[in-house]
Amino acid sequence: MSRCLDVVVLGGGPAGCSTAIELARLGQAVAVLSLARGGGSGGARIGDSLSPQARPLLHRLGLWAAFEADGHLPCHANRSAWGTDELQHLDFIRHPQGHGFHVDRERFDHRLQARAQALGVGFVALAVPPALTRQAGQWQLSAPGWQGQASWLVDATGRSSWLARRQGASRLEIDRQVAVVAWLRAGTTMDDGSSLIEAVADGWWYSAPLPGGLWSTAFFTDADLHPLPGLRTEAGWRALLRRAPHTHARLQQAQWQAAATCVPAGSACLHSAVGPGWLAVGDAAIRYDPLSAHGLTVALASGLHAAQALGRLQAGDGSALPAYDRLLRQAFDEHALQRQQLYCQEMRFARHPYWARRQQTAFARAA
Repeated sequence: MSRCLDVVVLGGGPAGCSTAIELARLGQAVAVLSLARGGGSGGARIGDSLSPQARPLLHRLGLWAAFEADGHLPCHANRSAWGTDELQHLDFIRHPQGHGFHVDRERFDHRLQARAQALGVGFVALAVPPALTRQAGQWQLSAPGWQGQASWLVDATGRSSWLARRQGASRLEIDRQVAVVAWLRAGTTMDDGSSLIEAVADGWWYSAPLPGGLWSTAFFTDADLHPLPGLRTEAGWRALLRRAPHTHARLQQAQWQAAATCVPAGSACLHSAVGPGWLAVGDAAIRYDPLSAHGLTVALASGLHAAQALGRLQAGDGSALPAYDRLLRQAFDEHALQRQQLYCQEMRFARHPYWARRQQTAFARAA
């Protein structure tokens, strides 16, 4: 099958679907290619939450009513032991957008795809990434069972930035943080809907409930500080967990589900998220430290902004893509500053390598 399209989106996650939905609303002919593992955004997810700021984005995407009906868990507060041994509470009772959500990602991703399909977006699952060539302002794409051409490509391939890197784009990496991610089955009734962050000497823990009686957990650290293969086992993981008293108390009755997975979890951004005939969205363009808890929200927002920029460009606004690129870079710079400030609040472990690396970087930039 061969198709002539306005835009092909590479990657069918939230950022790619958000882009496709908005482009379809603007009257563009769009297809989404789900790339094979290694060319796409595969890998374990770090938490599945939406911040309160996501509500207007879901309204814009035409998803709010379905999202409300899908049984995602409300997140009324964030709790943290950060800079102190005592738990601190930050609730959303006064937030203008209300509370956040712990998301059933499989259901959420299905809703996004169904919404895009209802607007006429085609989805194609490829066994291998497509071959790409560009001539006279048109991309030619070819893969077993599918061929097409498009004026624009959108890189929504997640951490790999598969398309952007193939086009020569370089990436600024702030750190090489990793996350040891595990899911547990709740051993008791889950009556605490908050997320919990707890700093320890060699990193920090995140835990949150998910629909279906699961706990999402992640330990964030630097790879050289731990024998990571041992942390993938239940024994190694629980031994580390005992050093985090608040998180341990929360999870000690939970049942181990499968071997933990280690994934990259650092902050990064492309030096430029746009190029001749392409632009990047979501984690392919900017990747926030998970401490921000905005990853999924940023994915949706960047997709909307990218689609709107392409719409303005096609309406004759030659400044649209440079403005989109600046928007992403400004957002990332603001995140980087906030990240530095947060890591500098934790002084109990300032002599430990994990914290010293981040605080020394922050102080050097401040100077």
